[in-house]
Amino acid sequence: MRSFEKLVKEYVKAIDYCLSCLESHSEEKGKYQQIREGHLGLNESHYFQFHGSGCLFINNGIKIDFELPNHKRSVLPIDLFFLTSFWEGNDEKFGYKNSDEIMLDYEEAKSGKWGFEQHPFLPHLIETSFPKQFRVFADEFYE
Repeated sequence: MRSFEKLVKEYVKAIDYCLSCLESHSEEKGKYQQIREGHLGLNESHYFQFHGSGCLFINNGIKIDFELPNHKRSVLPIDLFFLTSFWEGNDEKFGYKNSDEIMLDYEEAKSGKWGFEQHPFLPHLIETSFPKQFRVFADEFYE
C-alpha cells in the first residue's frame, strides 16, 4: 500500500533539517544574499545551492530540492518534481513502484485529499502546513 502522506511527511522533515543547518551557519546578516552556493562549515557532506524561490540541499549524497516556506501563511509549497526526486533518492519507497503513481496521488492531493491544498497562485503546486520559522537570509523572516 502506498502512502503519499508518509512520503510528504518525510520530505518535510528533510526540509526542516536543511533549513536548520542553513540557519545554524548563517550567523552573518544577509550571508546567503551574497553566498548562493557552497558547503556548510568544514564538513563537505552538506552542500547547498539557492535557486529561484528554493534551494537544493545535498546531505551526504541525498538530494533535497525544495521551495522555501511561506512564513506569513505558515505553509510549505511542494513541487511534484522535487518530491519525486526526493523519493528516487530515498531508500524507503513508501509503497510506490514508480513516479507515475506519485503523480496520480499528487493530483488527488491538489483536490484537498489528505489535508493538502492547491497553491493559490501556482496551481501546479500543493501546500502543507509548516509552522516553523527560520531566519536563513537575515534577521527578518522571509515570505
